[in-house]
Amino acid sequence: MTYRPWLPHYDPSVPHDIDVPQGILPELLASATRLFPDAPAILFYGRTITYAELDMLASRFAAALIKAGVQQGDRIVLVLPNVPQVIICYYGALRAGAVVVLTNPLFEAGSLVRQVEDAQATTIIALSMFYPLVEQVRARVNLERVIFTNLKEYLPSAQRQLFTLLRQEREGHRVPDEQARHSHSYPPKPDCQCHTDRSLDSRGKARSRTNSLRAAVLTRLWHDCVYEPQRDPLRSNDFVANL
Repeated sequence: MTYRPWLPHYDPSVPHDIDVPQGILPELLASATRLFPDAPAILFYGRTITYAELDMLASRFAAALIKAGVQQGDRIVLVLPNVPQVIICYYGALRAGAVVVLTNPLFEAGSLVRQVEDAQATTIIALSMFYPLVEQVRARVNLERVIFTNLKEYLPSAQRQLFTLLRQEREGHRVPDEQARHSHSYPPKPDCQCHTDRSLDSRGKARSRTNSLRAAVLTRLWHDCVYEPQRDPLRSNDFVANL
């Protein structure tokens, strides 16, 4: 067996080998929604988004992407920090059959251009505050669509109003009016459900599906070992995968 030098550094209750469930990441979200629909999935500055809400938002975004022309296997670059939209867009893109390309929102234009070109991406999703950066990329790369979202979208109502009054203009959290007037809206049906059985990496390799599932399972096991040590971390194993 290959020596794995990191194993001695695991906490005593963390298993060295785990079971990786068959399936894809969107199925994990759907499963969590069925089991814990009212449990908090995202906490953001006092705003709580439940698993049921997250599942609905991801499905609606998937429907909007499909209506906007996104095809199965298209690469979508997310230029988003740790905000609710990055989770909604991530799962929504997977459900639309697209390939998610996560990038560093602190990249300069040159670095972002190289990643977009390397991934052969057709779409960028970014915060409105990154509009100048995205425009530099658009000038050098042929993109089919660019989607902007505002940092304030999922803030609690009172904070969202204060953000609009005190920060939006001063910090550049908006797309110029001229550009916004030429944009298109693709409102999905509220009850639309979109699922996909493909999850690829930026080069189209399906193994990212397994790697992502491993990461998700490891995170859950770590959570149980730290916060619920009385539970059996291997209670749901079906087969063993060496990590």
